[in-house]
Amino acid sequence: PGSAPLEALVSAVRAVVTGSHPNVATDVAALRRDPAALVRMLEEGDAAATLLVLDQFEELFTLAPELDRPALVACLDALLRSRPDNRIVLTLREEFSSELERIDALRPHLSGHPRFSMRDWPMGYDELKSAVERPASLVNLQFAPGVVDAMVKSVLGRDTALPLLQFTLRRLWALRDRNRVTHAVYQQIGGNPLVALERYADGFYDGLLREQKDEVERILSELTRIDRMLEPYREPRLQSDLLAGGNPRTPEMLR
Repeated sequence: PGSAPLEALVSAVRAVVTGSHPNVATDVAALRRDPAALVRMLEEGDAAATLLVLDQFEELFTLAPELDRPALVACLDALLRSRPDNRIVLTLREEFSSELERIDALRPHLSGHPRFSMRDWPMGYDELKSAVERPASLVNLQFAPGVVDAMVKSVLGRDTALPLLQFTLRRLWALRDRNRVTHAVYQQIGGNPLVALERYADGFYDGLLREQKDEVERILSELTRIDRMLEPYREPRLQSDLLAGGNPRTPEMLR
């Protein structure tokens, strides 16, 4: 959805149905007037039924303007009501599942349909180990004995296992010794996926001059939104906006 969910929906539908991007603003206005306009757009194609996937649906609550929420939900409701074999798949962060329950128009469609939580499918030791070693084997990347075992055990059973492990592996790949990840390299990034990201961020920030830090803090504040529960979320911004509010060192800090 992003910060403009109706525009994103129109662009996605038009790209598939017509292979072109006509006047998005006109289509968005049509959806606001009549949610069934989405069904008519889809009927321009040859598909017998529609599968619509909305990834990061929580952006409807964290990024999208409040006026766009009921408009998008009405479009989804119209799509599901138009024919019984239409399907919608929503993915969202676990903590927003309660927000989903509060959407009256979607509640009838959610009832009786399957829901899956990553918490219900935790990756075990063997699966996490395979997720590290199998991609590495494709590029002949070798790990020193014990490194993979230490990485996997440190994140086992944690909700944040995969993103932290992913960041750690990217750092190890960047710092590898030819085709080998050594113990020295692993210790260089912190010796633990749970601290690798923090150590990298602190190292970057601590290496800046004071005036550079001030600009980095401004940029990061612009890219962060605090919701009513005081939780921070990313706030996409145009680069031109960040540059307009900055100073001569802003382009360097953005890079």
